[in-house]
Amino acid sequence: MKKLFAIIISFLMVFVALAEDHRLLGVQLGYNGKYGYVNQKGRYLIRPIYDNARQFRQDFAAVEINGKWGFIDKRGRTLVKCQFTSVMDFNRGYAIVKMGDKWGAVNTKGELEIPCEYDRHEDLLNLKVIQLTPEQVEMLKKLGL
Repeated sequence: MKKLFAIIISFLMVFVALAEDHRLLGVQLGYNGKYGYVNQKGRYLIRPIYDNARQFRQDFAAVEINGKWGFIDKRGRTLVKCQFTSVMDFNRGYAIVKMGDKWGAVNTKGELEIPCEYDRHEDLLNLKVIQLTPEQVEMLKKLGL
């Protein structure tokens, strides 16, 4: 019984240590001149490989490589590859992105949900994205909307 209790306590201590390890403190400039992400102890959880990087917002962070921006998750996995000339942070499940001189938006699945067709990013700030069925689209067409 004592051995089982000791094993459980050891497991819990390891679990707590690992959970603590994933709390990101923030962006840190590495010795190589690149940016990465550190935990509260100052240990890199995401290697410093980015030319520029921003704080996490809604579990994603904007990162830049070779003049192009994209997004990563808290494990350092690429959500959206670095392909945009400019990006805004995630807000309400979307991030406004710029490709060339046109603006659009990506969702938290990494999909370009709103194509980069807008001249101003302000046109997207209050945009609410809804999914319509084909029947609803047809009805709106009949109404002239």
